[in-house]
Amino acid sequence: MQRVTMNFDATPISDVADMLRDQTGLNILLDRQALDEEGITPDTPVQAKITNARLDNALARILHPHNLTYVVR
Repeated sequence: MQRVTMNFDATPISDVADMLRDQTGLNILLDRQALDEEGITPDTPVQAKITNARLDNALARILHPHNLTYVVR
């Protein structure tokens, strides 16, 4: 599993997905329907400081405060 280091200070969740995609080379997509169901827009800010964390742990830390999760396909 890849490791990532990133700091997000009120970074829009869509930008977070883009940054993770750029850093990992993985196809990370946002499920717009799931975001809508939770009342979240692509501009919803993310606060997180991630240091040398496994990608799965980083995703959980980013998504959990927004009642979101991720799926690997």
